[in-house]
Amino acid sequence: MEGTNLEPEWKKPLALPDLPAEDVLSAFLTYMHYDSEDIMIRRLNASGKSPVDLDLSANIKYVRKRNEDIRGTNESLKRVLEEEEQTLFYQDALKYRKEKEKRALRKNASPEDPKQEATRVCDILFDKYSNTALMPDKFPAKKGVPVLMGTIGFMRILRDSGLLDNRFGFVEANTWWESAAGKVYEEADKPFEKDWFIEKPTFAWIITKLAKYKYPKATSRDDATQCLVDMYLGPLSKLKVTPLSFDKMLGHNSMAHWEKHDDLLKKIFTHYATLNFLSAHMVCWTGVRERNNTLDMDAYTLLMNNFEVFP
Repeated sequence: MEGTNLEPEWKKPLALPDLPAEDVLSAFLTYMHYDSEDIMIRRLNASGKSPVDLDLSANIKYVRKRNEDIRGTNESLKRVLEEEEQTLFYQDALKYRKEKEKRALRKNASPEDPKQEATRVCDILFDKYSNTALMPDKFPAKKGVPVLMGTIGFMRILRDSGLLDNRFGFVEANTWWESAAGKVYEEADKPFEKDWFIEKPTFAWIITKLAKYKYPKATSRDDATQCLVDMYLGPLSKLKVTPLSFDKMLGHNSMAHWEKHDDLLKKIFTHYATLNFLSAHMVCWTGVRERNNTLDMDAYTLLMNNFEVFP
């Protein structure tokens, strides 16, 4: 029949309600059964490695390796531990070499005055990550109205530049951001509403404080800021920035929700980031934090399958 849409129902895009970010996060964590320790342990066990006792692991390789550690000779135990330590040493050496190479390239390619370069980069990033740039429908540009940046823009900068790691994640970054931005509100005697909003001069000031936080051993704040710009912010300022569907997950209310479940998320991450390790001082968040362990694609895929996120 002419004019009739014969497209199957299953091919039509599913219209999802625009729920608040905190409700989406809560629904997702509920789906993962974060509030049930028994279910959580069962799903971690599905990786083949028991989070409670290696001897209870489903994958026999963990039990065999554990038995080798307990019953084997001192040499076999020493070999196992040395292999793990060498893996960490290689990761640290590779990271140091990459940072050294990047620093040398930035130094040779940046003849401008360091302070002027930092100011220029901060201005570019503020414009690219402002509320008006990321959320033009909600914060349209208006003549006479100052352009502001909120929590989402600041968190996007940290994420996109690679500044976030196991030592300085979203929860730690949000605590630091609220402390820094809160002082601005306090000095201006402005009441807090739904988010922290700052102007461009305040953003540049916060970046200098972030630089000193990131590089506490720097001889001066200017040196720390130059290092931050050379290593992270400068390269980011040259990239195109577009709004992303998950931006709202980085808002003020979402950050509070992430913080509430931070311990659980660290436990899950630690388990899958240390699937190949046995040493007790390595299979813990403290070790993962110090070594800055990451998930490879195999571990990530296994996590998604174990928690039935993948269909």
